[in-house]
Amino acid sequence: ARPGGWERLPGNRYEAVLRAVHEHGPVGVAVAAGDWPAYWGGVFDGCERDAVVDHAVVLIGYGRDPDSGAPFYVIQNSWGPDWGEDGHIRLLRHEGEGRWCGIDRQPEVGTGCAGELREVRVCGMCGVLYHASVPHFQGLAA
Repeated sequence: ARPGGWERLPGNRYEAVLRAVHEHGPVGVAVAAGDWPAYWGGVFDGCERDAVVDHAVVLIGYGRDPDSGAPFYVIQNSWGPDWGEDGHIRLLRHEGEGRWCGIDRQPEVGTGCAGELREVRVCGMCGVLYHASVPHFQGLAA
């Protein structure tokens, strides 16, 4: 298979992101990862609502912690297998997450350009719902 394009999902839409992961598989997302370097495992809930989105990762699934019952997203990071849980982070997933939002007052650090936007609304733990894209693939010709 080869890339056939991508589709940007509606910003800050919990149901759209979960549906895309369920129906299409991995979804590219932008997150605030400033507090992630010290992560070693467990369900991470260390981001503030007013998150500065600054890093691109891949959302590969979601579930519930068997011990605490906490809902989470499974995120694959690019920092290698020695970081987090074999290169992944379980990020707290607030169900109905459109209610758990804040403001990124520095969008030029991540998804924006200098002078473009002064602030953007970001939803989800670490702003995970703000900017999500689904890749589309085409089969190889025989």
